Amino acid sequence: EFVRGSFSVFDGFVVGIRAYLESVDQQYDAAWELAVRALELADDPLTEMVAPQMPPTYLRLIAKAMASLGGRELGLKAAQLLGASDRMLPPAHVATALERETRATAESAARTVLGDAEYEAGYAEGGNLSKEEATALVRRDR
Repeated sequence: EFVRGSFSVFDGFVVGIRAYLESVDQQYDAAWELAVRALELADDPLTEMVAPQMPPTYLRLIAKAMASLGGRELGLKAAQLLGASDRMLPPAHVATALERETRATAESAARTVLGDAEYEAGYAEGGNLSKEEATALVRRDR
């Protein structure tokens, strides 16, 4: 079942950290692109077994980039990704400081763009998305 080889999970970690660093530097376009690549690398049985929290973490990085770039449409997608990512996390997962910071920043930016009521509606909608539906939101249409 591990057709890509055992290193794809580590490749995803490296690309994901690069995405995080770009987001810290407020290079949101680069962060979005790298986080999408990390998400693609995480679509692997070994990653699902060893680090099931990584796809939701990458979705949060993308949500942070989207919301930080501004605009209602991207803010709504960010809220949906946050709802989906929260639902996708393993039940016993304990978030790291980086994960908590990324999520809090993404939520704050999305709330700023949308307001509380629209954010909550988008977040709830995202909580009902499948993994495939959520990952379809990460495409760059602009």
